[in-house]
Amino acid sequence: MSDPEPGSDVDVAVVVRDPAWLTDVSISERCVDRLRHGRVLLAGDAAHIQSPAGARA
Repeated sequence: MSDPEPGSDVDVAVVVRDPAWLTDVSISERCVDRLRHGRVLLAGDAAHIQSPAGARA
């Protein structure tokens, strides 16, 4: 079976059995009113509330 083309519509059935662990994830989103204040520029992925690798607490 070949890989689907990017952007193509493909029906895929995924079944997860006996996972190593399950965890609840809550989304915590912040947004600033403006990205620049004087000489300060807020850009990029500045901080993480939790590990981007999905570390367990």
